[in-house]
Amino acid sequence: MLWRTFDAATAHAGLRDIIWNMYVETYRDIGLILPNPEALDEYDVWAVASDPDDHQVAFVLYKSTPYGMKLGLAGTDRSEAGKRALVDYKATAFHEPGVYAEVSHKIEGLAKRFGAPVVCVIEAQGILGKPVKPEADGIHYTRSLVGVGPVTKVMVGRPNGAGLLTTFADPSCPNGLGAARRSRKRAEPALSNEAEIAMLWADIAGF
Repeated sequence: MLWRTFDAATAHAGLRDIIWNMYVETYRDIGLILPNPEALDEYDVWAVASDPDDHQVAFVLYKSTPYGMKLGLAGTDRSEAGKRALVDYKATAFHEPGVYAEVSHKIEGLAKRFGAPVVCVIEAQGILGKPVKPEADGIHYTRSLVGVGPVTKVMVGRPNGAGLLTTFADPSCPNGLGAARRSRKRAEPALSNEAEIAMLWADIAGF
């Protein structure tokens, strides 16, 4: 399977529609949160997998931040080849420098299965630049989404400049969780609430 990465601003004509069609295929049974293809433009880096016949079978969308690339929405054409390509991609993506994500539910399980690095809450809070409620384990945190309510997540991967990393197998983080770790970088840019909910649906569905 061949993965290609595109700058969304300069991607070839029609690629957005191809990704949108795969988004619809992936999420039509559980709910389409994003309103139209233009909503995909919140993510500025698009990775697309093609089979040997050059049919697009899977996608991963990223948001560029001061800490690297935050993995956002992902999906497939619902083919077995597409599903396998996406699982294989996520098996290695979170180990790459500058790639990270907030995950929960099935995607958290996948990240744990493949030994993804985990970002301590005190570090994650500074990256997010928004209030979170740390959980006792030092890696999970809860924050609210409009229209959904409290959601518990964990940040995985290797954000640029993040020094407080640990593992799912043996989480070890500072106990002082009251304040975010200071960073010289600014907080990551916020996504729309629709994009946040779409990502939550992706976690729940396992995409």
